[in-house]
Amino acid sequence: MTEEKTDIPNSPSLVKLEMEHKIEMENNEQENTWRSLCLVVNKNAVQFFVQVGIIFLVMCFAVFKLITNESCEVQTTYMSLLTLCIGIIAPQPTFKKK
Repeated sequence: MTEEKTDIPNSPSLVKLEMEHKIEMENNEQENTWRSLCLVVNKNAVQFFVQVGIIFLVMCFAVFKLITNESCEVQTTYMSLLTLCIGIIAPQPTFKKK
């Protein structure tokens, strides 16, 4: 099968829409990147890894304090902190539709 190529000229409104879309995509890309002298990173990725790192440090601190403290009154505070962090990380349960 051979395909016939037809050169249909694009209408001016279609060309304008394509250019607007291209400019919008470039603007979105620039808004989501942080540029430095020697580094270009995705803003969302940096925020994600910083949040995960902070939660990990808080969880490690809570576990350490649970292990080292003997007092039950103090342990409830750190247990609450630990379960809060786990609740932030764990996804909410949902029903899956078949």
